Amino acid sequence: MRSTTTKLVAVAVVVAALAVGVVVGQRALDPAPAAPPVDAAACAVYRSFHAHVDGTRTGVYFKSTTQSFGPPLRRMANVVEAVGGSRPERHDEQGVIGSAPKRFRHMAGGIDGARIVPPAPWPGDTPVRQPFDMDTSRFFQPVKDNNSMSIKPCFETATTRAKFHDGSFQHLSLREKLFAFGAHRDVVVRNVSPVGFAADGRHALLYGEYLCNVPCAGGTFYLFEKRDGTWTVIGESPNWAWGHH
Repeated sequence: MRSTTTKLVAVAVVVAALAVGVVVGQRALDPAPAAPPVDAAACAVYRSFHAHVDGTRTGVYFKSTTQSFGPPLRRMANVVEAVGGSRPERHDEQGVIGSAPKRFRHMAGGIDGARIVPPAPWPGDTPVRQPFDMDTSRFFQPVKDNNSMSIKPCFETATTRAKFHDGSFQHLSLREKLFAFGAHRDVVVRNVSPVGFAADGRHALLYGEYLCNVPCAGGTFYLFEKRDGTWTVIGESPNWAWGHH
């Protein structure tokens, strides 16, 4: 009995040591990039987006700095490399690369377009409403601007905290699997663009991308509307998607 207990304690110590090593190693090798904070107006949009994609779920992380919208094909190369060079089985691309989105689909109930293997429907999802058109070209430029800004301060005083990861995706997947005691755990890392605000003050545009360990990846434009002082996602315009079925 004592021998069994000793072995269990030894295993627990090894697991704890590995976990500490993974966390410490990640912080030492992958420090968060230094960047000025986004302003309060943009913070309100990022917090709304965080709620829209259910950012409180286990395994959901955000890049701490904004990244401008870029050519999906170039990002595809980065995705394939990040997940180990596997061959994509699905690649959907909509619209003209680099142009402002004009057609959006209204997702009733706020269903996110990046539900692990996009854009196939999932059982139980709320039906998609009819698409609608909105010209976003007049407030699209900020989304393309290559100005890296930190979104972390947006969540420091917020009721809901976001989790951030700026390092290796493989490192993060290993850490999550270790904390799940070897069981599979869905891991998603999202990055967001700067926010473009319409002149009317009622609409905003954001581009978001994600990478998950299924593996899958994709990019979508999100259209926001300000209702009773709160930003709400009213439409999504998928730009590209890649994943395994």
